[in-house]
Amino acid sequence: MEDLEKRKTIESFTLMDDIFMRLVFEEKSCTEYVLQVLMNKKSLKVKKQYVQKDLPNLYGHSLLLDCFCEDDQGNLYNIEIQNSSQDAGPKRARYHAGLLDIHYLGKGEDFTHLPESYIIFITDKDIFKAKKQLYHIERLTINSQA
Repeated sequence: MEDLEKRKTIESFTLMDDIFMRLVFEEKSCTEYVLQVLMNKKSLKVKKQYVQKDLPNLYGHSLLLDCFCEDDQGNLYNIEIQNSSQDAGPKRARYHAGLLDIHYLGKGEDFTHLPESYIIFITDKDIFKAKKQLYHIERLTINSQA
């Protein structure tokens, strides 16, 4: 590849490019920085991470996570780069969270051992069209005991 062609290729890269995203997220410090900014937590430290982590599901849709990591507090993070904004809705995030829970909790383990988990979709468009750069969607647990 000639220098001019290389330069044009490099200039076209954004975090939304799958290949470039993988290279960026292989660096723990890059992942840590993205999470610190998005979570507004400068003290957040990534303990371990995996790029393109496979979460198989024998009974349904399996997942290939773009970036999966755990912080030094035991919280889990799944960062997904979504080029197709239609695939970045709350129900997909719910599915990701559910499959993470299934893979994290061992057979016979108490449900209190489930860690906090965060599913983060980085999209190229504002999918909720409220002109915000960041949205937080919280999953609620409703206690039905009277």
